[in-house]
Amino acid sequence: MTSVHTLDHPGPAQTAVLPAIAVAALSLAGFINLAPTGGVLLATVIVDACVAAMAGLALLQLANEPTARVYPWVVALVALAVTYLALMVGGTESLSSELSTWRNVALYAFAAVYTAYCLRSQEQAERLTSLAIGLAGVLALFGVAQALLAARLPGFLLEPKDAVVFGYYGTDIVRSNGLIGNTIVYATYLTLMVAVTWARWLERRGRFLLAVVGLLLVAIYLTYSRAAMAGSVVVLAGIFVVTRRDVLRASLRALALAVGLALGVLVAFATPLRAAIESSFAYRELFLGQNASVQGSNAAHAMDVTLGIQQFSANPWIGTGVASQAQFSTLSEYGISITDGAFWARLAETGLLGMTAHLAVVVTAAATLCRLAVRRGPGSSLALGLLAFTIFQFMGAAFVNSAFYGKTPFVMYWILFGAAVAQNRLALACDPAVSSRPGSSVERVAR
Repeated sequence: MTSVHTLDHPGPAQTAVLPAIAVAALSLAGFINLAPTGGVLLATVIVDACVAAMAGLALLQLANEPTARVYPWVVALVALAVTYLALMVGGTESLSSELSTWRNVALYAFAAVYTAYCLRSQEQAERLTSLAIGLAGVLALFGVAQALLAARLPGFLLEPKDAVVFGYYGTDIVRSNGLIGNTIVYATYLTLMVAVTWARWLERRGRFLLAVVGLLLVAIYLTYSRAAMAGSVVVLAGIFVVTRRDVLRASLRALALAVGLALGVLVAFATPLRAAIESSFAYRELFLGQNASVQGSNAAHAMDVTLGIQQFSANPWIGTGVASQAQFSTLSEYGISITDGAFWARLAETGLLGMTAHLAVVVTAAATLCRLAVRRGPGSSLALGLLAFTIFQFMGAAFVNSAFYGKTPFVMYWILFGAAVAQNRLALACDPAVSSRPGSSVERVAR
């Protein structure tokens, strides 16, 4: 049977326009914010309006289709939003700060509900993903220019309106940020997009996709984020291994490559290159931690873990309160808010109640991505890229230094997550028999 890619049935706003606008605003936020708006971040206004509209339209869509399947991750997102609203009762921070935190960690994720249920063709999901990848390439190229041409660029192209420029003590290094936030937010976004792009390239090949992967990796290096560098290598290797037909052989090849690279490094240290390597910033000051800024960063990460455990121990059930770990919270004024470790910040802020809701979202989302990825069907490569990024974030980076909850990486993740689910849903709706085909990633949905 020939697969049909378009699903036409009554329902509100089944279009990719809103998420496309959001993707563009997220990727080009720094340039949009250059508009003279009197201190208002125009890109944030655009993204917030798009996400709010998408959330409302998605709920209307589900209300108009009472037989539509409600996925477990949707239930988990609703539970997370309700949990945060409940925890806000009796909170110590201002209502505006609490609502801002609720938006950042819960409402933004509802972009996935819209793209999952309201896109009406697989082509729309494909074009949305292609738009995100294309703009990621543009932003990576700009980040490279920021790092290499910092001395020649005007200040407004180096420093975002809502963040500061990161550097290293005793050097003139400018860590790129793409104007979408601080360097860690940018590095997290780049890691997300390199995972998605690499997975798509392995499925389809193509010079453009490979060029974007290369640009993203260069841009990641020029952020000097150790977590992003290590994470991107692990993510790319993991995706490569699991997409091979012979996983064991692919694993052995990856291991052989790693051993070869290690031997290459040892050989390099036995040659005149040793002096150049040992004197390089990346080796001596970044990875060996001899730079004062790196040492301060390491100390801050360790302190975040200590603060997280202490504050959770003092308030194990409901935490220190919604928004208590925000930038201008009461705790931040005393210098005891958690700034880097996303896991510790959420644990301290919302206690076991909030952390249970967060973990429910992560587990149900990861389970959905795993199911879509392993069956090699519509949206499988996108799901695989997102799954690799999810594992890296929540089994590694979130415990040390993660900006997953930064606006651009967080909203982009959920828009693309919903696009992967939509491809699966639409393939089944147009051709129910596809769910029984070998290798299909489409599951049977009650209609």
